[in-house]
Amino acid sequence: MADLRSWGVNFVRLGVMWEAVETSEGVYNTTYLNELNDLIYKLGEYGIYTMLDAHQDASSRLTCGEGFPTFQTSKVNSTCADWSDPAFDDIKKVDTDCMSIDDYDYIADSQGWPEISECLHVPFFKYYTTIEAMAVFEQLYHETDTKAHLQTSFINFWKAVAPVFKNNTWVIGFDPVNEPALGANF
Repeated sequence: MADLRSWGVNFVRLGVMWEAVETSEGVYNTTYLNELNDLIYKLGEYGIYTMLDAHQDASSRLTCGEGFPTFQTSKVNSTCADWSDPAFDDIKKVDTDCMSIDDYDYIADSQGWPEISECLHVPFFKYYTTIEAMAVFEQLYHETDTKAHLQTSFINFWKAVAPVFKNNTWVIGFDPVNEPALGANF
């Protein structure tokens, strides 16, 4: 922290991982949140402000990513997007239409998720274009699948996070979701 300050840093973006906060359905890890709060106060002692960032990459381990709890994302029903929308033109240059994470044919770990070593064979941004990741973001934005309750669960995550930090004068804001991706019905 002293080095950061000596380099002129007075602001950091700190990841607050949904999967670390909600460890099982409706169970929130207050120890993790309190440790983050302590860290932010320590940064503040060096004059460094913090923005809390709901960090994720490609949603969850289900899609070779991280950030969202897999027990939440695995409830989402995945269907192919309507790729005819011009918004998808750049994505189609990166990947093929309607590719599933299963199409990568990766070795699965003990929980049935792709092995991380396998996931590293492909640049992570490509996993955003899988039908599973696109369906997760669709549910996050629109919650059309009432069985998944992903949007509601994400709101509940923020309801657990925000009160812990609301009086910390070193927190300058909340980034609702890092790198929001397209939903299936952009």
